[in-house]
Amino acid sequence: MVVSLVRNKTGFTVTATDSLTGKPAEAQVYMGDATVGFTNQPIAKTIGKKHPEIWVRSPFDAYSDVVVLPAAR
Repeated sequence: MVVSLVRNKTGFTVTATDSLTGKPAEAQVYMGDATVGFTNQPIAKTIGKKHPEIWVRSPFDAYSDVVVLPAAR
C-alpha cells in the first residue's frame, strides 16, 4: 500500500493505493490510538506542531500498518 498525506485548511486527507493494482485502498486512519477517519476521504482534524503518530491500518489485514506521519513532540 502506498500512502500520502495532504493538509488543507480544514484538516487533512490520507490517500492510499494498492501498490500492485494502483486502485484505491481502503484503510482506517489513526492519530495515536484513536480512529479519526478513513483513507481517501477528508478528515476534519488539524495537525498541530505537537501531534501523535498518524498511521493507517487495513481492515481484514489486507495490508501492513503504515506510518504516514511520525509523532512530533
